[in-house]
Amino acid sequence: MNRKDNTVKQLQAECRKRGIGFMTTWTKLALTKRLEDEDKKDKEIDILKSKSKKDQQLVKKAQKDLKKLDYKEIQKNIKSDMIIIQEGQIISMREELDLMKREQNTLIERSNEIAVKSIELAKEIKSLEFSVASLK
Repeated sequence: MNRKDNTVKQLQAECRKRGIGFMTTWTKLALTKRLEDEDKKDKEIDILKSKSKKDQQLVKKAQKDLKKLDYKEIQKNIKSDMIIIQEGQIISMREELDLMKREQNTLIERSNEIAVKSIELAKEIKSLEFSVASLK
């Protein structure tokens, strides 16, 4: 709305109609500014109301969704989630245990190899000692 074309009386009438306070001594410029400020304020209020309505709709939808879910279904979902998590832990632990067993087997094989070599060395030492003793 172009208020520049309106008279002071028309602007005052608009203020009265909208319930906006004003002084009768105000100029056309002051009345126009007052009406524009109120327009901005009304626009902001409309935006807030719109957001509020959307928020209320979201809350109502959430409440309906919560009502749809019954206690047993929630409990069932929690249990199934726990089962999935625990089965994942079992798989992870089994993989770790298998790795440990493989490492243990490798260490046992290495220990057996060392034992065989130490027996062979001990035999060689004994034979060398026997040879040295017989040469004396």
